[in-house]
Amino acid sequence: MKLALSQCMPLNFFNYGEAFTGSLKGLRYHIIKQQAEDTAFLAVTIWQGPYSLARTPSDKRIQQSFLFDEEGRKSAVDFINEEFEAHPELYREEISILDR
Repeated sequence: MKLALSQCMPLNFFNYGEAFTGSLKGLRYHIIKQQAEDTAFLAVTIWQGPYSLARTPSDKRIQQSFLFDEEGRKSAVDFINEEFEAHPELYREEISILDR
């Protein structure tokens, strides 16, 4: 199971200030456009489910930034997939909040 580039929203979506969120089994992800001075970038946050980003402690999240262009969008998707594959013990099983 992988996140395909075609499943990630196009760059224009992020220009409206919306976040793209989703999951791959137990891995949750959040992608949003951010601006630093005159440079735009995609900020990607991943964490182990089942909780939302707001309910997950910051020390349990992994964050990475990528330039706001097509190459950056591809790199963001690659980052999510690489983390999913690198830590099967964390993300392979979907965890329900009812199990906690």
